[in-house]
This record gives sequence, structure tokens and C-alpha cells, in this order.
Amino acid sequence: MRAVSELEMWRSTAHHEAGHAVAYIRAFRALGQDWPAFERVVIRPNASGLHLNGRGVEIDCVGVCEATDICIPVVGLAIFNGAQRPELQSMMLRRMEWEIMVKLAGPFATAAHAGIRAKQEMRWAALLSGGTDDDYKRAESVLADYKKATRRAYGLRRFEDRTRDLVLGAWPAIEALAVALLNSKSGALEYDEAVSVVLPLL
Repeated sequence: MRAVSELEMWRSTAHHEAGHAVAYIRAFRALGQDWPAFERVVIRPNASGLHLNGRGVEIDCVGVCEATDICIPVVGLAIFNGAQRPELQSMMLRRMEWEIMVKLAGPFATAAHAGIRAKQEMRWAALLSGGTDDDYKRAESVLADYKKATRRAYGLRRFEDRTRDLVLGAWPAIEALAVALLNSKSGALEYDEAVSVVLPLL
């Protein structure tokens, strides 16, 4: 088995975080939110020590898309259950759906970067790619709320397939953002910088 070089790992991380970032932008568009979808997107090729994010919180990561969650597990379900109007419930369901896809977009972008595009192979590659445990755990937490809200036994595959379509459809933007991250001296792009790269391609 061929060893993965540090440069390949750096490229994979850049595509992973670019996948999250582009998915956030698409989500905010779909939800009609006109404020920044995230603060910045970061890759750390020399990830020694903890990363201090924009809120002053130290996190252990090799890359991150610093953003506010679209839907927080448990909280989103509580808002759905307490909603008096059907349109608010519908909005909460859409937010849950997008939160799941945003979390899965990183792993699926990693798989696409590796040249894996077929449905089943891409699902497995996304699941097994390094550094995706937290992404899948978060997606599954929101999915549990989504199933309670809809009273339907939806599986993760439903959202994996939707995320695959999202990632492949936005691949030129994801690729361009990953390249911009790799070429950035700081390894970070603020939201406005990232948007200037991807918007012409979305």
C-alpha cells in the first residue's frame, strides 16, 4: 500500500474544508440568509498545538471551516416541536437537512478529490476517510432529530446521496477554493476572500 505524502494529506484537508465552506454558502442561499455563511476557512499543514478560532476557543484540528451551526442537535428539535406555525416547522426541517449535508460535504469532497465518484464507493470513501468522525457524529445527531420531527425512518444514505450530488455539482467551486487555500501564505481565507473565489463558479 502506497504511503500518503504530507503534501497529499494537505491537499486532501484543503478539499475537505472547501467542501464544508461551499456547502455552507449553498445552504445559506437556499435558506434565504444573506449574512456571511462562515467566518473563515483554515488549513494547518503544520498542525502542532491547538488552533485558536475566531471566537477565542482552542480546538485540535488540521483544518476547519469556522461557522455557526445551521441547526444545533436537540435545540432544533425543541424549536420544531414548539413551533405554532407550519411554515416555521418547515423551515426547521430544511435547516436540519442542510446541517446534515454541510457536515457530510467535507468527507464527500475528500472522496471526490481522491477521484472516487460512484455512489456506493463514494459513500464508503467518505465514511472511512481520515478526520471525518466528528462530521458523521454531528450529521447522525441531527438526523436523529429529523426522524423524530418527521416521524419517518430516514437513513443517512438519503442525505449521503444528496450530499454527493451537491459536492459533484459544485466541484469546480470546491476545487478552486481548495487551490486558493493551498496557495494562501497563512493557510486561511476570510469569508469575503473565499466567496470571491467560488461565486463565479456556483
